Amino acid sequence: MGLLIFYPDKVSFEDEAALLSFPPKWLEIPWDEKGFLKFMSQIDELLVGPLPEEGKDCKWCQYRHVGEKLAHDKDSLQEEIPF
Repeated sequence: MGLLIFYPDKVSFEDEAALLSFPPKWLEIPWDEKGFLKFMSQIDELLVGPLPEEGKDCKWCQYRHVGEKLAHDKDSLQEEIPF
């Protein structure tokens, strides 16, 4: 058992398009059925439960708000990711 990870290692820009390279990496994981099922149960509780509180230092919260702004404000362009 393992994880197949795709993480970008190269980015280039051509003809107003971003070209990304995602070479696959295999990460072997020892089988732990009890731990796996406990982890899946925790994920299920998180997804069906209330949203976590937003934190002012949370990078995911900051990223989400940039996406909301860009989606609703066509005149706003941001060159850099905010983290």
